[in-house]
Amino acid sequence: MVVGNGMMANKFMDCYKDDPTVILFASGVSNSNEIDEDKYTRELILINNCLTKYPQYKLVYFSSVIHLSDMKTRYLDHKREVERLLMNKSQNYLVIRLPQVVGIGGNKNNIINYFDSCVKNDIPLKVQTNTIRSVVDINDVFNIVKLCIDRYQNTMLNLSYIEKIYVDELASLIFELNNRPKNIVNQPAGHSILSNNSPIVDEIIEELNINRHNYTQRVLRKYITA
Repeated sequence: MVVGNGMMANKFMDCYKDDPTVILFASGVSNSNEIDEDKYTRELILINNCLTKYPQYKLVYFSSVIHLSDMKTRYLDHKREVERLLMNKSQNYLVIRLPQVVGIGGNKNNIINYFDSCVKNDIPLKVQTNTIRSVVDINDVFNIVKLCIDRYQNTMLNLSYIEKIYVDELASLIFELNNRPKNIVNQPAGHSILSNNSPIVDEIIEELNINRHNYTQRVLRKYITA
């Protein structure tokens, strides 16, 4: 079963929509700047309903690697709350903590779509110096998560990065792919908040032969067009 209708849900739909053992929960709040409490409440109600109605299913939830930092936002607090809920109430769960997932479409507020929109609309990019982030191709997320679902339960796994990149380098790549001159405004240093991958995840990345070298550039070239 797949809960949701966004980019993540659509990617996993064919594989899990008729699966009688898994609930792939991809209907969470997607905007990390969201402040509407009703949206967070709706997600919690939906998760509780899934746990009550299908207690025997493995519930797979997508969380955020950023919440492992000391940053405090409503969005990150919510992710922490959902993880606690699953630990306390679920008989069978799997939490996958992700960075920015890149694919066709997706959340317009994620860093890649936001940067790309600014570049295409000639809006200067404000970039925090010395800040490290990562992006992961949705196809790689699918392959990694599928193996995790097959092999593990009642655990939380970090897929923090395949390749780390400074945000100013990320911005420069997006200007290059759009054939636009760089227009970057440097801001004070931000938080480099990437945690380590779970060892299990690193092993799966190697098993799948995912090439880490120039990974970010290849992913952006795949999805960004001038």
